[in-house]
Amino acid sequence: MSRFVEAPKFGEKIGMSSNRFDEIWRSIRLREQPTERPEGVSSMKYRWMLVNDYIDASNDYRASNCIPSDRIWVDA
Repeated sequence: MSRFVEAPKFGEKIGMSSNRFDEIWRSIRLREQPTERPEGVSSMKYRWMLVNDYIDASNDYRASNCIPSDRIWVDA
């Protein structure tokens, strides 16, 4: 199995096949979550434990590559 996902075959059909979705899902590495909620951890925080690292990495990437400005650029 490669870490690269095979390119879609355009023109055959619209949408993503379940096999492709499964392959992409297997490629995503999420954090380990305890099988039981630790004492003192809210149910909301426990539910988000698996994706917090992914969200933090996405936000860090966006913060380092996106610089706020007072201008709006529009291509016409």
